[in-house]
Amino acid sequence: MKKLLAFLLSVTLCIALLPLTVAADDHFNDGELDWTDIADIDPADIHSIVVESAPDKTEYAYGEALDTTGLSVRVHYGDDETILAFSGFTVSGYDPNTAGEQTVTVTLAGKTATFTVTVEAPAKDGWVKEGDNWVYYREGEMVKNEWVQKDDYLFYLDDNGYITTNSWQEDSVGWRYLGPDGQPAIEKWAQDGDNWCYLDSNGYRATETWIKDSVGWCYVDKNGYWVFSSFIIDENGIRYVDEDGYLVTESFLADEYGVGYAGADGYLVSNRWVKDPEGWVYVGADGYCVRNKWVKDSVGWCYLGDDYYMVTNKWVADSIGWCYLDESGRMVTNRWVKDSVGWCYLGADGYCVTNKWVADSKGWCYLDENGRMATNRWIRDSVGWCYVGADGYCVTNKWVADSKGWCYLDANGRMVTNKWVKDSKGWCYIGADGYCLTNQWVQDSKGWCYLDANGRMVYNTWVDGYYVNANGYRVG
Repeated sequence: MKKLLAFLLSVTLCIALLPLTVAADDHFNDGELDWTDIADIDPADIHSIVVESAPDKTEYAYGEALDTTGLSVRVHYGDDETILAFSGFTVSGYDPNTAGEQTVTVTLAGKTATFTVTVEAPAKDGWVKEGDNWVYYREGEMVKNEWVQKDDYLFYLDDNGYITTNSWQEDSVGWRYLGPDGQPAIEKWAQDGDNWCYLDSNGYRATETWIKDSVGWCYVDKNGYWVFSSFIIDENGIRYVDEDGYLVTESFLADEYGVGYAGADGYLVSNRWVKDPEGWVYVGADGYCVRNKWVKDSVGWCYLGDDYYMVTNKWVADSIGWCYLDESGRMVTNRWVKDSVGWCYLGADGYCVTNKWVADSKGWCYLDENGRMATNRWIRDSVGWCYVGADGYCVTNKWVADSKGWCYLDANGRMVTNKWVKDSKGWCYIGADGYCLTNQWVQDSKGWCYLDANGRMVYNTWVDGYYVNANGYRVG
């Protein structure tokens, strides 16, 4: 079919280009001669011809045949004689398939004259390249300010009808960026002034959403602009993008109110422990790391120091007293702790016991005003005097000597006063001051007894002129 159409078009073109002979009629319009008269004119006598009047139709549609109706030619011959002819001449030079102004030649007896006609350009339709630009026509009209499909691609035609390039364009759905080839950018970053925007899989500027590129996650705001150095709040929580515009993960973040922590998904955590190479940190309900405060978890009480980290193997003081945090960072309770100064005891509430007795499986110990276990010293409580030995435990049922003398601690660890005490060496008497009496007489309900230099009751001997019998009492 295409070959047949091409053949018919070529035949039509050839026919159109052949000279057109205007048939002779019976007369000339001035009535001086009829056609048979002009035949008698010697062609050699014809000097020239002039187009008297052009055809009635001088403007043609593209492909339209020439119409010579109304064409007349003034023939000059002989001695300045003329005749007006409406036919008998040939017309050539007209091409119906060439747009623009054309010069048509009229020939009679070898003489020529011309007139002009205009062939309108064919109505353009579809894509047409004009100069360096592609434009699109629809029913002969150039399309402007509109999206047009070309092959598998979509283009936007500007005010001039040219394909828009390197520019932003808005339609009913949103904003698109047209690249150097005029194609909408897809899944790419594009710059808009000082801002960067992301074009989604449909080629539209993404807004208020997270974007993942080859580097990491980014966020674009309601205007579609890439956000930098900002906190982002969405339905799942709070995230932060750094100065490069990328989501911060597994890192501490500081603002004017404190320090927070972004987890593996970038969201700020709350009510949980976070560990880094320096130690453990606790993030509170408000999303900020706890500082200089106690925190209780399922294991026990912990203390977060001035540097936000959990304190371990150290003493911590608060308004109530001193506490000790063990290697796990938990408050020690009901347990002895030894530091560089000495032994301390942490009670059930976790605070260091001070100015109190504490009993364990070995005995009773006394914690002084500093909370340290007392050793090698006398302690007086509401009951009486006690002595704690080198091991810190209260001495019981034993003699204790100090710079003043010997004292005896009973089964309760209290200093005995005004009382006889018998040990393996004999009887001794403890005076009101709690010290063993020596070199003196002592009277009890049975009589007078004498205590020697070692504080022992003497027997069967003379003292100060008195005789002490076998029972240790003075006779007479």
